[in-house]
Amino acid sequence: MDADLRGFRDPLAPVRRYRQSLLDQAAGVHAGVHARVMQAETAHIDAVQRLDAAVEQTSQAWRHRTDPRLHEGLLAHLTQQQARVLAAAQETDRLREELEQARSLMLMRQRQMDALDRHRERALADYRLAWHRQSAAQADTDWIARAGLRKRVGP
Repeated sequence: MDADLRGFRDPLAPVRRYRQSLLDQAAGVHAGVHARVMQAETAHIDAVQRLDAAVEQTSQAWRHRTDPRLHEGLLAHLTQQQARVLAAAQETDRLREELEQARSLMLMRQRQMDALDRHRERALADYRLAWHRQSAAQADTDWIARAGLRKRVGP
């Protein structure tokens, strides 16, 4: 016979709800930062592709034209594209650090929830054991009471 769990009260249920809300919040932050990392990586790839295209364009222009002002403008454009690539790489790195911090916080919150779950399971096991002991004691009391009646009633 399984224990009747209707009487079980988890003393840490309010803490569990609070910790679950913190875990949900941390997971949301993690998901948001992850999306921003993906966007930053895409922006970095785009910046690298634009730089490669600018390098190719500059290379072609230098082969066909010897205008120093054009070369100066092309070098300025290359410098600008290189700065965009570096900025995109730095932003991606910064967001990856932020993502790692969000992941660490989420894992810490998950460990806290796991500890509360283990505590609840132990409390539930203790409750079941107490319920079975109480049921056994009640059964013994009932048996003793019936045994006394049988002797008095007798044949």
